[in-house]
Amino acid sequence: MEEAGLIIRDRSGKSFYDRFRGRLMFTLKDHRGNVVGFAGRKLPTDNPEDEKEAKYINSPETPVYVKGNILYGMDLTRDSIRSKNQAIVVEGEIDAISSYQTGVDNIVAIKGSALTDAQLNLLKRYCDTLLLSLDADLAGDLAARRGIELAENMGFTIKVVRLISGKDPNECIEKDPKLWRESVKGAVPIYDFYLDSSLTKYNPEEAEGKKRICDEILPLLLKIENLVVREHYLKILAIKIKTTVDVLTMQMGKIRKEEKLPRFTTNKEKDHVDVAKKDRKEQLEEYFLAQVLQNQKPGNWKDKLIQAVNYYKDSVLKKILLRINEDIDHGVKWEIKTFVEKLPEELVPTVDRLFLYDTQVTADNLEEEFENTFGKIKYLYLKNELLLIGEKISNTDDGEELRKLNAKFEETTREIKIINN
Repeated sequence: MEEAGLIIRDRSGKSFYDRFRGRLMFTLKDHRGNVVGFAGRKLPTDNPEDEKEAKYINSPETPVYVKGNILYGMDLTRDSIRSKNQAIVVEGEIDAISSYQTGVDNIVAIKGSALTDAQLNLLKRYCDTLLLSLDADLAGDLAARRGIELAENMGFTIKVVRLISGKDPNECIEKDPKLWRESVKGAVPIYDFYLDSSLTKYNPEEAEGKKRICDEILPLLLKIENLVVREHYLKILAIKIKTTVDVLTMQMGKIRKEEKLPRFTTNKEKDHVDVAKKDRKEQLEEYFLAQVLQNQKPGNWKDKLIQAVNYYKDSVLKKILLRINEDIDHGVKWEIKTFVEKLPEELVPTVDRLFLYDTQVTADNLEEEFENTFGKIKYLYLKNELLLIGEKISNTDDGEELRKLNAKFEETTREIKIINN
């Protein structure tokens, strides 16, 4: 029960308490109907302290439960999804249950707004069309957009359900189940939704409004590979903001050019923009490498540097780290100037920038900060590995392969626990 996350040890470590106390429980199953975890929604109480607790909590990830692999309700709704060749995707168990009860049973629920690769691969076995009814601002929510891009790359047709009433499907159904059925029937193509949403948010009659609409919509249209479909939406946008397709195409070309600019530069203003775009792991990788480059004796960290290469995601940073390791292996005396002189030209700007990076590390906290940063990078790497292993577990029926994957999952989980402790 402890490993499944149903109970948690108290601070003394001698007794347990119920993780899901005072909550309405939902059984989470995989698409085959196997119970893999639980979710709990907080029930209302008169105690004001209870209001501080999260509305929903879920089981922790285990060898059988990986949040990004599960589609709630799929075990009951997959036949309907297959027969209708479409799946309605909602946020949360209650929305899925309410829809199922109304007879709209080609429904699944996800946690949050982002569809994952594993979820999409599973859905692709049963249908080619997705109808999204999510709480998120699909144009502005980066996680939701990444999921939509993944779905498009897999060949899904994507539509958006615009609710006639209520803020979520359950509220719409409570008002009148017929309104939910009509909302589903009236789902619009994703790019029509993007356009309408942006035109509602910003004033297309004002220069600033036109700029904001273009900033939001043109990067999305750029991703449409079918030129006929892209031109279709460019024409609609041109009419709506009273400009020409040629002007929009030119602006789109500027956006494409900016996206292809070198990632690293010595220009401070551009640097600031790039850092803002990087995720947490990339920022940690840069910070870690800056510490290494600025250390007079990086060879003292040899064992950790060899391990770190396996955890790096950014190819440029990884190449630099590999070259540092090569010098250490060959007993080359560390001097930043000598190191840079031997580097390929494309790596030099990155090394220059990181060597001047203000790490704010002092001699007193040098070792502690290095160990701390290394631990964070390893933790993020292992968390990602856990997701990948979980995807493989959910997609294999081979007994021997499952045994190996479960053992690997447990080993990775243990490593994560060691880091956290």
